[in-house]
Parts: sequence; C-alpha cells; structure tokens
Amino acid sequence: MLQFIQRYRFAGLVLDANLLLLLVVGRLDRTLIGQAKRVRQFTGEDFDLLINILSRFQRVLVTPHILTEVSNLLTSEQAHIREGARTILCGQMPLLDERFTSAQSLCQLPAFSRLGITDVAIETEGRNYCLVLTTDLDLYLHLESLGVPALNFNHVRTGAWQLPGA
Repeated sequence: MLQFIQRYRFAGLVLDANLLLLLVVGRLDRTLIGQAKRVRQFTGEDFDLLINILSRFQRVLVTPHILTEVSNLLTSEQAHIREGARTILCGQMPLLDERFTSAQSLCQLPAFSRLGITDVAIETEGRNYCLVLTTDLDLYLHLESLGVPALNFNHVRTGAWQLPGA
C-alpha cells in the first residue's frame, strides 16, 4: 500500500461515494458511525484509517456525480444527520478537487450500462493517473482489469494491506 501512496500522493486520491459519506458523517459526529443508516457497515476505526490515508495525499478528488450521490444517500438519514452532514460536505468543498467530465462523454464508456455514471466518472479520473479508493468490489475489480490504480478500502481495513504508522 505504501508504494501506492508514494506513487500517487501528489497526483491525488479519488474517493468513492461511500468513503466520502463516511468522511462527512464522521466529521459531523464520530459516534454516528456504525449507527447511521448509510455508514452502518463502518466503525470509528475505519474513520480513523480513512483520515490517516487522506492525510498522506496532497489532493482529494471528487466528481459532481460522487457529490450528488453522497447528497442523495443522506436523504434516507434522520433530519439532524442529513442536514448536519450536508453542512459538513459543503465545508469540505474548499479541500476537495472537483473534476468534471460531461455525462454525454461518460455515457459513451463501455462500463456505463453495467456500473453507472458515478463509477465511470471515477474510472475516468483514475485513468488520469490518480489513485482510486473504493469500497465497491465491482468497481474495484473493473478498475483492476483496466490497469487503473485502485485500492479496495475493505482490504486495508481488514489488514490485508498494511499502512505504516496506522
């Protein structure tokens, strides 16, 4: 894992929607992790690990599609979580490098019909020599098959990959 971090620390890290959601909910209230609907699969230690990983990159990249998905996923949360997390998300915007590729272009990619617009937008950014961090196994396997640099956060969190200083 360290080789990925060293190779891509300046190019940037693309977060998928689930990890961006973990970031904003954790920043709102760490005790909500594991309890709020959309971050139930994570733990406080996962949040700490994510923060540790993010601290090693100069840039965190997102797309409008990722941001929209996060905002929409928050709709199913209780009002105080939804509104608080959306406020945190807005506060994070100056720290995020938002990249745009038109939907028209994304729809032309072969994986669009199988993976959807958010994931092919992530693929596009990964092809721009950025590292992708995802919890989505289908996306991860797809990126791996294309030679796009990607890490599955589930491998990191279970110790399949070791993060020095974690």
